[in-house]
Order: sequence, then C-alpha cells, then structure tokens
Amino acid sequence: MSIGIRIFPLALFVVVAGCASRPATQPADCEIAQRYITASNTSNAALIAPHLADDVTAVFLAENGKAHSVLEGKKDVLEAVRTYTAQCPSCRSTIRCLHATTNATYVIEDVVFTDQDGIERHQSAPLIFERDGDSIEAIVYYPSPDAADTETP
Repeated sequence: MSIGIRIFPLALFVVVAGCASRPATQPADCEIAQRYITASNTSNAALIAPHLADDVTAVFLAENGKAHSVLEGKKDVLEAVRTYTAQCPSCRSTIRCLHATTNATYVIEDVVFTDQDGIERHQSAPLIFERDGDSIEAIVYYPSPDAADTETP
C-alpha cells in the first residue's frame, strides 16, 4: 500500500486546501494527471491502462473521510472505470491542478454530466495522484456529496 494512503485522509485534504491558492511550480508536473483524465474521458479502459502502475491502488473516500472502497491492482481499477463509464456515459471531466510535488499531484476534478431528467449538472472534488515517473501508483478521490445544475444562457 502506498505511503499517502496510510496517512489519515483528513491530513491529505488539509494539504490540498493549503495548496489551493498555489499553482504547480511547473506545468509538466501536472501532465500525468491531465493525460489520465483525457484518457478517462474516452471511456476506453485500454487508453487508461498505460498510465497506471500494475499495482495501482485507488481509494474512494466517503463524506466522512473513511475509505468507501479500495481497489488494488490495474485490473480492478480498469474494471471500475468500465462500470463507471457504463453508468455515466455523459460524464466528462476536466482538472484544475493545484500543486505538484515529486511524487504527487493534487487537483480538483470538475465533472459535467446529464442526469436522468436531461438536466446538465456539475460537481467538483479533490483528487490526488501519487506517481512514480509516468506511472500512477495511487489515486485518492474524495467525492462531492452534491451536484449542481449548470446554468444555461
């Protein structure tokens, strides 16, 4: 299990909050997160796979900061991606890179989707990528409890 995942989840988000006003020092530091999100938006797990380490861990936290689900290994993470994209084919993400260190990238993911009533909605949530070079070793996601209507002109 990755070092960051053993850290108390609240501490992760204190770090993210502290970085919110500081952009990454180098745009290249955020590229791996952007490549992952771009691949995710294709809904094609085969395009996502090259960005993930074989032993990748994905932690999805609940609103209370406790792990809601933990996925271990590329196979399980890609299966979750397939399930997610099947359940939400309209979902498209962009990211705002907050801060990047040698081993981690801290972003806010903005998701736009159309709900079952045809209303376009959006939500934002912190997302942390731990990495080793160009491979993502861990993903920590703190979901947004609310989705908001997107205003139309």
